[in-house]
Amino acid sequence: DGMCALTGLRMLFDDDDGDPELFCSLDRIDSNAHYERGNLQIVCKFANRWKGASDNDKFLNLIAKVRALSQTR
Repeated sequence: DGMCALTGLRMLFDDDDGDPELFCSLDRIDSNAHYERGNLQIVCKFANRWKGASDNDKFLNLIAKVRALSQTR
């Protein structure tokens, strides 16, 4: 569906015009495991960098907090 698995933002392809931080990037759900089927998700480039080796569920929780805070402002 073209949405980042972590942020829900619409992603771009490398050949699209726009912000390169929104380009698709392959992320391991469990950073301690291998790049293999069932452990991969497609995310925005910046979200992959921000997540780094963090726990996927903890990172999703942080994103939810940021989203909730932005809705109160």
